[in-house]
Amino acid sequence: TPAAPCLPDAENEPQTGAQRRERVRTAVYQAIERGDDPAEAALAVADAAQAELRAERDRARSTAVALENQLAAVRGLHVDSYTTR
Repeated sequence: TPAAPCLPDAENEPQTGAQRRERVRTAVYQAIERGDDPAEAALAVADAAQAELRAERDRARSTAVALENQLAAVRGLHVDSYTTR
C-alpha cells in the first residue's frame, strides 16, 4: 500500500519548511514500519507539498490582484473627486 500524503491541518494555513520536513520524515518512518518503500512515501509527500505550495502561491496571486484592483478603484475615486469640483 503506498503511503498517503500528509496534508496540512487547515486548508488555508501556510506551512513552514520545518513542518513540511516533519511531514516527510513522519511519512518515511510510517512507510518503513509498514514495509513500504520509503522513497515512494517521500515522493508522495513531496508531490502533495508541491501542490500545496502551488495552491498557496495561487491564493497569494489572487489576493494581490484583488488588492491592486481595490487600490486602482480608490485612486480612481480620488482622481474623480478632484475633476468634478
